[in-house]
Amino acid sequence: MRRWLRGLTGAELEPTSVPGRAAENAPQLLLPARAATLPVEESPRPRGAPQMSIAILPFRNMSADPQVSFYEFSLADAVITELGRISSLVVRPSSVIVKYQGQVIDPLEAGRELRVKAILASSFLRVGERLRVTTQLLDVSSGALVWSDRIDAAALDIITLQDTISRHIVDGLRVELTSEEQSGIGRQSTRDAIAYEEYLRGRAAWAATFIIRFRTKIRRPRLRLRARHRA
Repeated sequence: MRRWLRGLTGAELEPTSVPGRAAENAPQLLLPARAATLPVEESPRPRGAPQMSIAILPFRNMSADPQVSFYEFSLADAVITELGRISSLVVRPSSVIVKYQGQVIDPLEAGRELRVKAILASSFLRVGERLRVTTQLLDVSSGALVWSDRIDAAALDIITLQDTISRHIVDGLRVELTSEEQSGIGRQSTRDAIAYEEYLRGRAAWAATFIIRFRTKIRRPRLRLRARHRA
């Protein structure tokens, strides 16, 4: 019997017994010997990196020329659009930051109000056909300066300017990018600088309409309260 089972299984056989008194009269069952098993180690699940949140404040116009005021919103809007392509980065939308345009505010206070971890405060100066942008990236919780730079570019080269700022922010925050996101940053939707400037002017016009509506909504409750007090 042993030889027959060994021929079928190819394994050594070991007897098994039935516990108790019944074991005395019970026939022995021959089963294949169990092969040694190695412990299986479960690999730890990768934990997702926490998302970094950031807000881009409207740029301050340091020029005396009101004709270039459209850069205030449109530059911030362009950077927001560029950073919005990154999945590991939460960016406050343009409709949220537009209310700060033309306001003298503390960037850290605005960052706490927007509940972000980092905030970008920038200003620009246009002289002739040149544009100088000064930017500061701040850690909202500590107030520390993460990164700052002064960028000089041609006034019509806004596309390169926004790409440079976006790359500096990604490097400063140490944001991890996928291969697709790496190739996406700096990918130009158009090479026509004049057409792109007209697009920025259109976005700034939209922002101006939004600001008027936003500030009107704030003033109406105040006027109603004053009328009640007078009555």
